[in-house]
Amino acid sequence: MRFVHELHGFGLVIATIAAFVILAVFHEFVLVKIRKLDALIAFYERGLARLEDHWAGMGEGGEQYISEAHPYARDLDLFGKGSMFELLCTFRTRAGQDKLASWLLEPALPAEIESRR
Repeated sequence: MRFVHELHGFGLVIATIAAFVILAVFHEFVLVKIRKLDALIAFYERGLARLEDHWAGMGEGGEQYISEAHPYARDLDLFGKGSMFELLCTFRTRAGQDKLASWLLEPALPAEIESRR
């Protein structure tokens, strides 16, 4: 009988731990959802800034793609703050940014340019 008396409060401890775990998992789910919504809000705010012509300095400038040897990259401000790259770049991955930079730096045939649009 004494053994049953000692386990009497054990159910309450288990229930409390289970409730804590459930709430912790739910809390993490909510935090992930908030981070996704924050990223989405920032994406749309950058889009609105581009429409209102307030985009310079808000995005990725692509300074890593600047090449002194390139014949026209500096003259046309292809990369850096307020550059063509910053205006056009809405990519969130490095591969997308690399592709855009290669398109800006390499000539293309008119048909290829039209398909990219």
